[in-house]
Amino acid sequence: MRESYKISEIAKIFNISRRTLIYYDEIDLFKPYYIDEENGYRYYSEHQTYVLRFIIALKNSGFSLNEIKKYTNFKSIEESQEFLESKIEAMKEKIKNLEKSIEIVKIKYDQLEKVKSSEGLKPGIVTDINFKMIIIDVKKPYGYVQTEKAFKELSQIEKNLQLKEKKHVAIVGMKNLKKLNVYPLKFVGSVIPDELEHSAAINVEEKKCATITHKDSFENLKNSYKKLMDFIEDNSYKIIGNSLEISSEEKIQLEGGIGEVIEIIIPVKQVL
Repeated sequence: MRESYKISEIAKIFNISRRTLIYYDEIDLFKPYYIDEENGYRYYSEHQTYVLRFIIALKNSGFSLNEIKKYTNFKSIEESQEFLESKIEAMKEKIKNLEKSIEIVKIKYDQLEKVKSSEGLKPGIVTDINFKMIIIDVKKPYGYVQTEKAFKELSQIEKNLQLKEKKHVAIVGMKNLKKLNVYPLKFVGSVIPDELEHSAAINVEEKKCATITHKDSFENLKNSYKKLMDFIEDNSYKIIGNSLEISSEEKIQLEGGIGEVIEIIIPVKQVL
């Protein structure tokens, strides 16, 4: 049996750098059994190769160096089991968070698929719109900061209601709408299932609406409104209510910048 290995040999065997082994030595995680005082060479024993293999296996399993150091210093099986039990729980929580992240990424991917589709790009008329939503007032002076605070309040309500699918609603008042002032917003909301109850919930019931789907950046939202307003005027309709912008909560990167897929709905009636 070979008595010792140089640091370069250990590094080659385990496909790690000499710098890594020196660092392990510096933090008292994996120290050589002997250092030559004359030339500073580090030497490792045959037995230590098993220890290093164990350390690398733990690292590849998601253990931090501090966790490995702590774990390898335990003196009893009970201590080791307790530590590993807490590590398993932490890993389960990490998996749970990763699963949530995957769902968000999937939503963004699906949103981009919708952007590629031509569906909804041309203005049209829809009938019998019915849904329930929570509505939150945006505080004066109705700027971006106040809007974000309203959405934050809305997010907490959504969390309390344990909503699985989130559809946000932005409301543009009739006066601003007719001037194509799509900002600022005075109200924001969230679509909720009919069976849920909340003090801020209202029922939306519209017999006829002009609609278009905005599939561009926020900066170009006014362009979609212009198309829809022209359609309303050209087809002898009259606006009779606030505009509702329905979208997911996920923003996406588009060619023109950050945006969303937004369904714009404006209540109208035919002018005879």
